[in-house]
Amino acid sequence: MSRNIGFVFALVALVGTIWFVYDRWTAAETSITIAGATVTELRAPDALTLFGSSLTLTAGNYDSLQSASGTAYQVPAGRTLLLTGASVATTAGSATEFTVGYSTNAAQDSATAPSGGSEVYRVLLPAETTLSVPLFSVIVPAGQFPWVRVDNSAVWSVPVTGILLRDDFPAVLP
Repeated sequence: MSRNIGFVFALVALVGTIWFVYDRWTAAETSITIAGATVTELRAPDALTLFGSSLTLTAGNYDSLQSASGTAYQVPAGRTLLLTGASVATTAGSATEFTVGYSTNAAQDSATAPSGGSEVYRVLLPAETTLSVPLFSVIVPAGQFPWVRVDNSAVWSVPVTGILLRDDFPAVLP
């Protein structure tokens, strides 16, 4: 009889522990509190790879990024785009200036800056024939078109990676 009671007690303890852990785990999945602010109904962010609209960018021109469907990518309402890096082919002879920004209008291989534009990140890449992969954190708000500008005409279409977040996602960047 004592063996059965011990088994029942162990089984109840195991089920109770699993229930407690499961309840705490699922609650942590759906909400988070940071600095007193609680965000509920969290979803996994969407990973994106966007490309320049032209196969070869004209040196110094602005080019809005496009989705795989071939249209200028505009950050959807209620979302924020966090751009995280790019792949840029550089050539020997002169350094390549690479710039990332966003604007209220799309630009396709345009010599003039897009209207309502903000330059957010700029880096000078080495003067060598290589594939440079600058890493950065650029926040693009909802309704905006992300763009790149490269001052070296030998650069091919620039793939840029990013994560699409909800506006209430507590993104904290250094």
